[in-house]
Amino acid sequence: MSKCELRVELDPAGPVVAGTVVTGVLHVDVSAPVRCDGLTVQLRWFTHGAGNRASDTEPALSLFAGQWQTGPHRYPFSLAVPDRPLTTRGELVNLDWEVAARADIPWALDPKATADFVVERGPPAAPAPVPEGTARMLRVSAGLSLVLPMVFGVM
Repeated sequence: MSKCELRVELDPAGPVVAGTVVTGVLHVDVSAPVRCDGLTVQLRWFTHGAGNRASDTEPALSLFAGQWQTGPHRYPFSLAVPDRPLTTRGELVNLDWEVAARADIPWALDPKATADFVVERGPPAAPAPVPEGTARMLRVSAGLSLVLPMVFGVM
């Protein structure tokens, strides 16, 4: 068994709206004292399926560096989700998002963990309010569009 194991827990577990944040907790279970040169989490999107593969990562967020003692440790995190790309399910290619965590342990294989999540488009933005002068002009022009045909129709 390794000296530490990682587990990513997302909060909430449902879809995340593009342009907002994904939050969660990184759980670290340490079985023996060990030094950690850096504990990081970052967002990553990747494609998979029959088509070409592509991926990209957002900048990593550093959560801890130092000596771990035996026992459980919790590290809350919050990462900004970009506006694009959205999670996609296609016939040939899928695009997925994940939170990837890594502990840099000297002279050992680095423990890693991931948690998938869905990035979806949010509700449409509310229309901008119409200034009062413009609203009055629109009401007058709507009224004229009803009255003028009647006036010219009578002539």
